[in-house]
Amino acid sequence: MKQIKKTYPTIFQSILMLFTYQYIFPFIILGSLSILTSLVPYKTHFSIKSTAETYYLNFFIRLISLVILIKYLSNKKNFKFKDLFSIKIFSFTLFIWIISLVLGISIIRSELINFLGNISSNEELLSIAEKQLVFGKLPSVEFFLSIVLFYPIFEEFIFRGIILKGYLSNYSEKKALIVSALLFGAYHMNPQQFITASIGGLVYGWIYIKTKSIIPCIFAHSINNLINFIFINLLQIEIPNYTIVSDTSQFQPLWFDILGITLVIISIYQLKKIFKNKEECNYESENKKTRLDLLNKSSLR
Repeated sequence: MKQIKKTYPTIFQSILMLFTYQYIFPFIILGSLSILTSLVPYKTHFSIKSTAETYYLNFFIRLISLVILIKYLSNKKNFKFKDLFSIKIFSFTLFIWIISLVLGISIIRSELINFLGNISSNEELLSIAEKQLVFGKLPSVEFFLSIVLFYPIFEEFIFRGIILKGYLSNYSEKKALIVSALLFGAYHMNPQQFITASIGGLVYGWIYIKTKSIIPCIFAHSINNLINFIFINLLQIEIPNYTIVSDTSQFQPLWFDILGITLVIISIYQLKKIFKNKEECNYESENKKTRLDLLNKSSLR
């Protein structure tokens, strides 16, 4: 029996791709920069002297790595990227309910971190970038752009635009969603963050499956990374163990947890309605197109 050729990437291929993107490409790029700068007169080595330079260098490396990856997939794997940025089916209400869903999940995730804090301190659950948002430190422009714009674009392009898209052609929808989300969690290289990032991966993946575009995924990811900054620095809302550390309890107020659960339930319900209407419109559009094609063929006879 002839074996059916699978679409790129499979699970193994995606792991190999992530390793290459995360480690091999940066190693080659940094090595090349070091060699080039050593050839410049009066500058004997390549060095980073400030946090801003670190953010800019990291952005440069990720951008070049992504460009190389896109070029490779386009030429060798015949990967199509144009349809990933479709915007024709989106409405204002879609983005409103995405904000509501992400906010609800943020509340639940925060309580989950509080629970895990019984095992290890909350600070250990957070990356350096997240600490700047969670603990109220006003971020630099470089950091803000990285966490709210650049990282969501890069990560959604790779995890939903490449990995999940390929998985959906190779595996069942449920398996594709779960495995890609777990891979997204593992990518964050932190045992505790694995759980919260995997939850985010499930949400972004579900949105991609329903819209077939990474634009709402990028939007959801950006809002997720922005929420703590808005609550702490802009609105200055004090909610125990969500925006401020409480001395009397390890957890958030019960009403706040209920609010988070309610937001998630209502948002999912509303988003399902939006996605269902879109599917019905697409179905009617396809039927209309088919009927027109049949009429045209009949008239030519």
